[in-house]
Amino acid sequence: MVESRIRTLVQDLENTDNILTAHPCIKGISNTYICLTEEEQAAASQGELNVEAMKRKEEDFVGQEYKKVYTKNFFVGLEIEKKPSEHLCNKSVDLTELMK
Repeated sequence: MVESRIRTLVQDLENTDNILTAHPCIKGISNTYICLTEEEQAAASQGELNVEAMKRKEEDFVGQEYKKVYTKNFFVGLEIEKKPSEHLCNKSVDLTELMK
């Protein structure tokens, strides 16, 4: 289901004016985190877990109560075309006409 949403996102991105190409990383990156509190579980599910908690190993918590949170991150590479500035458009003004 996630992959189909990413496909839809990529199509929508490519239909915008400034994005030339949208290239998804289709495999995704999987992680497993050891969480000691419900707050850490919520942070891990949102990708906001602190670095110390991200480095925890399961063998360090044998006999203690913890929860595993499994995540998978997907990335989309974008080739973006810069919009021309409105004030730098190709209009010329004859200043001599303004001085008369």
